[in-house]
Amino acid sequence: MGLEPKTEFVDGDLRDIHKAMLPVVAAFGGVIVPALTYVVVNPISNADLTTINNWATPTATDIAFLDTDDLSVLYLLLALLSLRLFTFLARKLRDFFMPYHWAAWVILLPIGILT
Repeated sequence: MGLEPKTEFVDGDLRDIHKAMLPVVAAFGGVIVPALTYVVVNPISNADLTTINNWATPTATDIAFLDTDDLSVLYLLLALLSLRLFTFLARKLRDFFMPYHWAAWVILLPIGILT
């Protein structure tokens, strides 16, 4: 365990179990959900079941594209377009997201789907 999380759990704000619950659950969910999604989707989309051993790859965001042979530039450009739209709206129309909290999620969702 790193020094900073240990300090937070021992002496910081996260020593209270109620305050620590959200970050701990989010950390576990960030590992478990991508792994389970891979295990469920892989047999449907891939006839070679030996690739099920790669279940840990989606849990690490820095190696998410490690096994990608056919990385499409079009998908990356579409993801960047979505990010650019969000950046434009956030900078130029600051009040846009106040009445429409769901709008940021809708705009940024394609980044997760496309990549």
